[in-house]
Amino acid sequence: MHNTSLCCNVLIIGGGIAGLSAAHYFNSVGMTDFLIVEADNRLGGRIYSDLTTGIEIGAEFIHGEGNMAYDIIVNKMKVPLDMVFDFSKTDPKQHGAMYFIDGKLHGIDSPVAKQMLKYIDDLMNDEQLKKGPDMSVQEWLISRKVPEKYHVFIDSLLAKTNGGCLLSASAKGLQEEGNKWPYGSGNFQLNGDHYMEPSMMKYLTSNLCLKDQVKLNYKVYNIDYTCKSGMIKVNNGEIMCNKVILTVPISVLRSQQIVFNPPLSPLKRHIIQNMLPMQSGMKVVLRFKRPFWRDLIPDTNIIILGDNHPFIAQLWFPHVSQKKHDEFGYYLTGFSMGNKTDNALFYSEEEITKSMRQLVQKVFNLNSNNDGYIGGIVKNWQSFQFVGGSYSFAGVTDASRMNFVENCREVLAEPIENRIFFAGEAYADYSPASLHGSLETGQKAAQSIMSKHSKL
Repeated sequence: MHNTSLCCNVLIIGGGIAGLSAAHYFNSVGMTDFLIVEADNRLGGRIYSDLTTGIEIGAEFIHGEGNMAYDIIVNKMKVPLDMVFDFSKTDPKQHGAMYFIDGKLHGIDSPVAKQMLKYIDDLMNDEQLKKGPDMSVQEWLISRKVPEKYHVFIDSLLAKTNGGCLLSASAKGLQEEGNKWPYGSGNFQLNGDHYMEPSMMKYLTSNLCLKDQVKLNYKVYNIDYTCKSGMIKVNNGEIMCNKVILTVPISVLRSQQIVFNPPLSPLKRHIIQNMLPMQSGMKVVLRFKRPFWRDLIPDTNIIILGDNHPFIAQLWFPHVSQKKHDEFGYYLTGFSMGNKTDNALFYSEEEITKSMRQLVQKVFNLNSNNDGYIGGIVKNWQSFQFVGGSYSFAGVTDASRMNFVENCREVLAEPIENRIFFAGEAYADYSPASLHGSLETGQKAAQSIMSKHSKL
């Protein structure tokens, strides 16, 4: 052991929501001998609120009810949530989505929207797919002879929401995960003047000793669990611990930034490299002098784009307080993932915001003389150095076609020798790519360590 080694019972690698959730649980049961190490200079990971612009750069929605995030915010923090959109509602007044195709807005009860949703329902219930080999969503659409006019719609709604695109998203994986989701189709946003990052951080760090239990700007590059003493060596012995909770984004494991000794099992490596990719995501936020969209869609907060745009798949219209409007202007968000976000890397911020402004003008029949445009900003999540993208999704590769692992997130989350535990949205079998998935897996890992079967 190095003379300068830091020692702790549990090392939590990653100071995002999963790591903080684990730490919060440990402190709540009186287990304080742990250390969080975070590569970045801040805690919070993929929740990031820019208070200088009033924008949620990172995660901003609570997906569904009855989950840990909903419970913390509503019942423990007493922060009200607003329903933003619900894909199951046919009435826009009930926060149903609207759809834009062929230059026109359509409600969810329109024939074109109904047909598109029927194709998605067919995918989720396709018994032949369930029993057969994996394929991309694009291949499934072609094999089922779905007209091409619906491909862009399904890409914008299904593939982009889940994190990929038609070519990279696994039809079999999306079917499996979609049928597991237990939390309903409602999507919520913090009410009024509340922001996600300070709200969640206030709760999760309320009993955390930042001086003794957190080490920022510390990147882990190897984990050695071969020591005869039973201790785990991290970074060649700079840190020695009994247990590890690994909460880094799946992109870190895919790029092999952390070397394990002995290596991860072939099955875990197969899942990481071939079944759970993580592409980039992007928000383009435009500000206007007035909320002209409320003239046309007073109760709708999301538009799914069926007309192909190079960068944007969805338009979001957040409900925020008048105080925020007075300070920052009225704004709407263009959202995209995967290939559209990759396209944006070759364009300047000015070109991207100009293109989105033209899209908004087309949707709402406006022009540069009457839209009241103030300005816009672009936030590409790929620029976050220690995240490298958005969130994991069920992907398809040649290797996954040959060896599709059912419940792969659950398999990946299985602890190694009851010593190395995994937490984060990528390991959330029933709630991947969500804030509550990170919260729940972080707490679950901590509970497992504290149980009598893995007593410290």
